[in-house]
Amino acid sequence: MTESSIVIVAAAICVVVAFFIAMGWHSRSFAAIQPFWLTQWIINHPIDKTDLHPFRLLHFLALTLIVLRFVPREWVAWQAPVFRQAILCGQHSLEIFCAGVLLSFAAHVILFEWAHGIVAEIVVSASGILSMVCLASLMAWYQGLETARRNLSPIAGAMMPLTPEGQQIPRISGGAS
Repeated sequence: MTESSIVIVAAAICVVVAFFIAMGWHSRSFAAIQPFWLTQWIINHPIDKTDLHPFRLLHFLALTLIVLRFVPREWVAWQAPVFRQAILCGQHSLEIFCAGVLLSFAAHVILFEWAHGIVAEIVVSASGILSMVCLASLMAWYQGLETARRNLSPIAGAMMPLTPEGQQIPRISGGAS
């Protein structure tokens, strides 16, 4: 599907149109070049973050197709530290999502109750991203320890408790030892 040039051109058009629509919300120059019918349609059917609007889904799918078509899997930059950290966050996506929900509430409290301004927003956003990356790294490290503990040596197996019949009782991982 990503090899079809018609699909890629259609995806590129979707991304460009989405850019002009989004810029129309922030700049009078872009708003002036939008057709009246499109402006009225957006007013009647708002594109918000609360619901998954079809335009948001279409924009996401278009960007996905473009990236799949033009960015190779073996790209050397995928080994950059920033991408490795993003991959770690993706490997622990449920935990990172839950932490993000908690951090977004904390950020809301900080930004609306104590600190105001662009500097505070940048610091809070960077702190949240760093916290999630640290959590993902900690989880990966702990998971590596658990794997190494299970695959240790025969000594680790010899230290398992025995039943009265002399058979080893496997330990349940995840609990305190």
